[in-house]
Amino acid sequence: FLLNRSSDLLVMNQINKISNWIDRHGSITQRQANFIGCERLASRICEMKKAGFNIKKEMIKVRNADGTFSYVASYSWGESV
Repeated sequence: FLLNRSSDLLVMNQINKISNWIDRHGSITQRQANFIGCERLASRICEMKKAGFNIKKEMIKVRNADGTFSYVASYSWGESV
């Protein structure tokens, strides 16, 4: 990653937090990312993939507050090659 604008420091900080979360918990969803101050998880994941991180996405079923179900993206480390 090249730091070429002031917001890149924020992005790098978020990427570090995402990486640490996945290391500790195995995966991360947008709701979990909100707890670490990342409101654009999909964008950070895209940047991480471009930087060479091996990340896989799985759509998981979650229960909404009203009892209905939705699918959300859950990101984890991909298989080592």
